[in-house]
Amino acid sequence: MLIFAQNAMSQQNYIVTWGISGYDTLTGYTILDPDEDNDIYFGFEFPFFDHPFGYVSMALDGYGYFEGSEDYNLMMYGGAFEMHEYSRLPIFSQWRYKSDLVDGSKVIKMEWRNVGIYDDIWSSNPTDHRINYQVWFYENGIIELHFGEMDLENTPFYNESTGFIWSDGESYGPWLGISNLDITEMYYLTGTLDNISIITMEDSLDIFYEVPEFGRYFRWIPNEVVANNKILKPADNDFIIRNNPAGDYMGISFKNDLFINSDLEIFSLSGKLVKRQRINKSNEQIDVAHLSPGIYLINLKDKNSRTVSVKLIKK
Repeated sequence: MLIFAQNAMSQQNYIVTWGISGYDTLTGYTILDPDEDNDIYFGFEFPFFDHPFGYVSMALDGYGYFEGSEDYNLMMYGGAFEMHEYSRLPIFSQWRYKSDLVDGSKVIKMEWRNVGIYDDIWSSNPTDHRINYQVWFYENGIIELHFGEMDLENTPFYNESTGFIWSDGESYGPWLGISNLDITEMYYLTGTLDNISIITMEDSLDIFYEVPEFGRYFRWIPNEVVANNKILKPADNDFIIRNNPAGDYMGISFKNDLFINSDLEIFSLSGKLVKRQRINKSNEQIDVAHLSPGIYLINLKDKNSRTVSVKLIKK
């Protein structure tokens, strides 16, 4: 089920959502150096807190930063990771990335493939455990975190009450979140999969307390993406969207005839048209079973050529 959440700051730059989708390991990738921070060039200007950047610097540990940052301001499942080649277990590890297209939008995808916890791998008795996830950077500024196989059952350096643990027992992660360059505005996630909270104050920062299941994603959406797609609340006498969040179907009921015989269009946040349907009467049922979990935009134009848009959440 997709759960939609939004913080209530007066200066809100991002909306944070999460849910379940699939997971495909990368092909056609470029290998990254696990022993140092890597500068990943986007091939486009990536907007981050209203500033454009040509590249991001990322570390194997899941920490990243943009040029000019006072500290790491990307915590993408931040911990302390290592390649399994040092554990001498028969586990293939790799850190890699590729340029790709998603719904016509340019995306940089990074993948942590079967990496392990640093202190476990360098311990006297390394365990068979695996961490698989990806970070996606869309050209419109959306950041997504996707989880594949996550197997931490055997390692003594992780538990759900304290997260990642150093050899001395001190907790140090995992961290899930982003912050602006001077760390004055942030959007971190804490809690468990059944009770996720968004942290926007530095003195409230906390780790995430559960291993994400296969297919879990977290998404940070810039407000500019929402604004540019004209998400406008319809007037009280326009229409009502029913079953939102939607499962296989959503409904629409009109309060007048202004939108009768109009085309309903549904767009992904990247701008791709994913469905169009002629609406001939009120109380129409719209089949959205084919849509992946996430946020979409519904556009309707009335008889006065006024276009109204509303947000659809697909669970």
